[in-house]
Amino acid sequence: MPKLKNSKTAMKRIKNITVNGKIIHRKMSAQHRMHGKNKKIKARSGQTKVLSSANVKRMKKLIPTKI
Repeated sequence: MPKLKNSKTAMKRIKNITVNGKIIHRKMSAQHRMHGKNKKIKARSGQTKVLSSANVKRMKKLIPTKI
């Protein structure tokens, strides 16, 4: 059986995995073209968020050894 390897790009996108198996990631739109965005969007874009249940199954395939 081949080795299980984590996807490097998937590992960069996630921030943390909780004890219950929830995946925490950073919101998008926080690093490019910030001068055209209002304060509200800038403040919220840097926050963390729990990954939706629809995407958890896909992410578990990309990072099998982490979960």
